[in-house]
Amino acid sequence: MADDLLGHAADMLADRKATFPELHYLARQLSGSLRDVRRVAESRGARLPRRAAGYRMTGILQVATATQSRAEAVQLAQSLVSARLAAGARIAGPVTSVFRHEGECGTGAEWQLLLTTRADRYDEVEAHLLAHHPWRKPEVTAVPMVGGSKEYLHWVETATAPE
Repeated sequence: MADDLLGHAADMLADRKATFPELHYLARQLSGSLRDVRRVAESRGARLPRRAAGYRMTGILQVATATQSRAEAVQLAQSLVSARLAAGARIAGPVTSVFRHEGECGTGAEWQLLLTTRADRYDEVEAHLLAHHPWRKPEVTAVPMVGGSKEYLHWVETATAPE
């Protein structure tokens, strides 16, 4: 229903011949829909656990991938940091990976690469990793940081700011 209403609103607003009563009716329908959305959000929000003291979304992500060698991990990390797409990287390994690939189970040694970046730069980080990673279908995952020291978060923000 929301998609239909939004589509109708877009069509009506694009039509320069829409009359005042038509626009008034559209505004009433949109207002009613927003009231419903607010009611549902408040109802669901009341059932969520309260945030612990100090919990906040930071706008910072930790992006993970893995490579077959330490040299590959270092090269990827350096390319992302020098492009200001990541503030820093941690490389750990070798770690043992157990996986299913092309219908078979396998085990191998990998080097884990953890990158710290701004959430608004994630698409660029992902594109960079996919373009420069030695694997055809590499792991590229991200998790939000929900807290951190003010100084560290500021450093990540400034180190990854577009030039």
